Amino acid sequence: MADEEIIELEVGEDDIYAYLVDEDDNEIGFVVLDENGEEQEYYYAEGEEGEGAEEGADEVPQPSKALDEYDLGITREGVADATADMNAVYKDGVAVVTELKGAFDDIASGFDFLKKK
Repeated sequence: MADEEIIELEVGEDDIYAYLVDEDDNEIGFVVLDENGEEQEYYYAEGEEGEGAEEGADEVPQPSKALDEYDLGITREGVADATADMNAVYKDGVAVVTELKGAFDDIASGFDFLKKK
């Protein structure tokens, strides 16, 4: 296993054909189909040598599953969607406030006769 090579891949969820799991049902890698439709197995890099990887299989690093206080588990796409949603809420809020301001001004102008000079 000393001749294993660690490589970094960017693989989308749609590209993954299957996931590889161990006897404890822990995800240890994934399978993608190459240009010829043949299965290619990739195993996640382990913290300790020799755990869970087969000889000759390329490995890809997996982010630590430990809880990171700054990792909220949100993807870039999720942040972009949430930002678009918040911008839409903000624009709707501005429209409502503008409408309420106009209604308040109309009501206030109706009570002009009560002002003392």
